[in-house]
Amino acid sequence: MSAKNLPARYSLAQVMVYRRKWEQALAELDSIPGGKGGVGDTIIRAQVLAGKKQFDQALALMDRLSENERRIPPVAMARAEMAAEQNDAKCVAHNVVIAAAQPSPAMLRRVRALFPFLAAKEEWKAIIACDQPLAYSDPSHAAIAVDAYFRMNDILGMTRTLHLVVKT
Repeated sequence: MSAKNLPARYSLAQVMVYRRKWEQALAELDSIPGGKGGVGDTIIRAQVLAGKKQFDQALALMDRLSENERRIPPVAMARAEMAAEQNDAKCVAHNVVIAAAQPSPAMLRRVRALFPFLAAKEEWKAIIACDQPLAYSDPSHAAIAVDAYFRMNDILGMTRTLHLVVKT
């Protein structure tokens, strides 16, 4: 693959992560000239560490990103998922709200996948802040959202969520 085609090189490394081929992903990243240390490189390296169950190192690596870079929704989502593995509810709550700002069904599924964790930690405000008036693919996530709205005395939000569940 051409050294000039950087997006494809990062995509290949990401595919290796999805296939759980950690060393191949790192080898691909290491072969990209001048690519080390960028946002994409950092995220993929952190995903490799997370895949190896080295969550504290993965989060430490992501913490090296600038504040602006950590506010990029996919970066925040990766941080939230890794923080959940570390049982860090405040970090999850903070980052999941940032991630939810990206209007994408795929991102919303990942955000809502953290609803059970957030509910177990009673992070009701975070659940409400990142919920969106879109159909739920998992009824348990809808139930958690309804519960969060109820606990925060937001009857309108609770009603809207119940309406979405009945409608779909």
